[in-house]
Amino acid sequence: MITGQIVRQHLKLNDTHVVADTIDYLEAKFIFRTDDWDGLGKWVHFAGSDGTMME
Repeated sequence: MITGQIVRQHLKLNDTHVVADTIDYLEAKFIFRTDDWDGLGKWVHFAGSDGTMME
């Protein structure tokens, strides 16, 4: 699982381990430490080293 914390506009990744050959499955958990993001829609965009993208 990819985990991180967001404080205002700064993202700090805590753990970024991804298993090789993981296909169409990634888990991410982000903790928002300030109220800047309250009420806003949030989404995650992943890009692989080969340019493939997932949302």
